Amino acid sequence: MKKKLSLWFSILVVLSNFIMFLAAVLIAGNSVYESECNNLIQTTKVVANIYKINGALTKDVDSQYRISIISKDGNVIADSYLDEVSSLPNHLNRPEIIKANEDEPLVFIRHSDSLDCDMFFYAEKINLSDGDYFFVRISSPASNFISYLKKSMVIAILILIISSIIAIYLSSKVSKKVTQQFSNIKESIKCVNDEKFSKIKLDNDYPEIRSIVQEINDLENKILKQINDAKFEQNKLSSIIANINEGILVLNGNGIIELANYEFLDIFNYKKDCVGKNYLNIISSLKLCEDINEVINNKKIERYTLRIDNNFYLTTLKRIESEISLTNFLVIVILTDITNSVENANMRSEFFANASHELKTPLTVIRGFNDIMAMQNTNENLVKPILQIDKETKRMQNLVNDMLKLSTLENETNFERIEIDLNKIAFEIVDSLKNEISKKGIEVIIEGKAIYSANYNHMFELEKNLIENAVRYNCDNGKININIKDQGQKVVFEVRDTGIGIAKEDQKRIFERFYRVEKSRSRQTGGTGLGLAIVKHICILYGVDIKIDSSLGKGTIITVIFEK
Repeated sequence: MKKKLSLWFSILVVLSNFIMFLAAVLIAGNSVYESECNNLIQTTKVVANIYKINGALTKDVDSQYRISIISKDGNVIADSYLDEVSSLPNHLNRPEIIKANEDEPLVFIRHSDSLDCDMFFYAEKINLSDGDYFFVRISSPASNFISYLKKSMVIAILILIISSIIAIYLSSKVSKKVTQQFSNIKESIKCVNDEKFSKIKLDNDYPEIRSIVQEINDLENKILKQINDAKFEQNKLSSIIANINEGILVLNGNGIIELANYEFLDIFNYKKDCVGKNYLNIISSLKLCEDINEVINNKKIERYTLRIDNNFYLTTLKRIESEISLTNFLVIVILTDITNSVENANMRSEFFANASHELKTPLTVIRGFNDIMAMQNTNENLVKPILQIDKETKRMQNLVNDMLKLSTLENETNFERIEIDLNKIAFEIVDSLKNEISKKGIEVIIEGKAIYSANYNHMFELEKNLIENAVRYNCDNGKININIKDQGQKVVFEVRDTGIGIAKEDQKRIFERFYRVEKSRSRQTGGTGLGLAIVKHICILYGVDIKIDSSLGKGTIITVIFEK
C-alpha cells in the first residue's frame, strides 16, 4: 500500500507540475508572439505613412525588420535589405499579400527562401487617392521567439525535474506516515485474531485516521468481549453435553460429524476423536445408519426404541435448518438409555400375561358353577347373588381377555397383512352393539369407504374399542358419526360422538392402562380401562397418528390417520 500511495502521489504531483509548466510556456510564448505581432503591425503603419509622404523607405526602423514595398502586380518596388530588386520573384502569391489584398491582414511565420530562415511576415494594402494601391510588407527573424521558447523550455524542464524529485520525496514521507497507521491497524487486528488486544496508538496529525482508529479500538474491545462470552458459553455447553446422560451426535448434511459426546461414543465403544469423520465409521447399528440417511434426505422419522447389543435406547432424529453449516442444515441424533424402563415394562407384561392365563381357568370354572347354580336354583333369595356373580365374572373375563390382547400386541413384531375394508368392519361392530345402541336411542351414521393393508384382528380391535367407547360414554338419544376417508397416501378413520366429553387435564392420560375418566360409569357399563391402551399399541405397531379433540358436555372426536 505504501508503494502504491507514494507512486500515485508522485504521479499526481509530476502531472500537476507538467500541466503548470505547459501552461506557463504556452502563456509566455503567446505573450511574446502577440508582442512581436503588435510591433510588426505598428511598424508597418509607420513605414506606410512615411512612404506615402516621401515616396522612399525610412532609415529609422530597427535593422532587424526587413521592409518591402510591393506593387499591386506583386512585383517588389523597394527592399530595405537589397538595392537591386528586379531579380526578386513575384510576391502576389505570398500568404501575407493574399490576406492584405483581401483587407484581412494577418501575421505569418514561415520560411524565407531568400534569407533561408524562419521569419515573421506581415503586409498591409495601402490605398492611394487616385484609386491605385500598393503593399507594404515587413518581416523580422523568428529566431528570437524560438530561442526564447527553447530557453523557457529548458528552465521549465529543470524546474519540473527538481519539483518532481522534491514531490516524490515528500510523498514518500507522507505515505510512510499514513501507511504506518494502517500497519498498526493490521497488527492490532492480527492480535484480535490471536485473541489478544493491542490498542492502536492514536495519531493527532490526521483527524480522519484518528477517528477510524478510535472506532477500530472500540470494535476490537467489543469483539474480544463477544469472543470471551462465546468461549464461556461454548465451555458451558461442552460441559453440559459431556456430562449429560443422553448420547448426542450432530452431523452436517454430508454425514460428517460436527459433535459427539462421550456418552454417544461409549454406546458404540468408540474411544478416538471422531469430529470430521463420517458417521458410518462410528455407528455399528445398521438400523440407525439407515434412519440417519433418511433424515439427511429430508424424511421425517418419529421417535422409536432401538436395541443396541443388550440395551434399549429411545432414539430421536431431527433435521434442523442452520446457517452455520455449509450444507444449510444439521442432523441431531439423541439416544436415551431406557433399558431399565423396557425391562420393567417387559416384567409387567409378563406378569399381566401370566396373571391373565392363571386367572382365565378359575374364572371359567366359577362361571360354569354359577351357571349350574342358576339352572338348578329354586330359591328366589339366591337369584340376585347369582346374577351379580355372573356379571362380575363376565367383567373379569373381559378384563383378562383385554390384558392378554395387550400383552400380545406388546410382543408382536411380525404379523400378516391383508387388504381390509374398514367400512365393512365398522358395520359389523355397530351390528354387534345394536342392543346397547337401541337401548340408549343413539343414531349411528357410517360414511365413506377405504381399503387398508393390515392385520384383520388389529383393525377390528381398534375400531371396536373406539366405537364401544363412543356408545358407552354417549348421552341418551345421542349421535355417533363414523367417517372413513381415503386421501390417496393416507386413510383417515374418525369417530365423532355427542357424549359426556373429556376434560383437558385427562386427555393426556386416557391411553394409559386402567385409566378411567369416570370410574363408576365405566364399571356400570362393563369397561375394563384397557380399550384405549389397546388402540394406542395398535397405532404404535403401525406407526400411525392418533388425535383427540374433546370438550366436557359437547362430545369427543378421535381420529386415526394411517399412512399407506
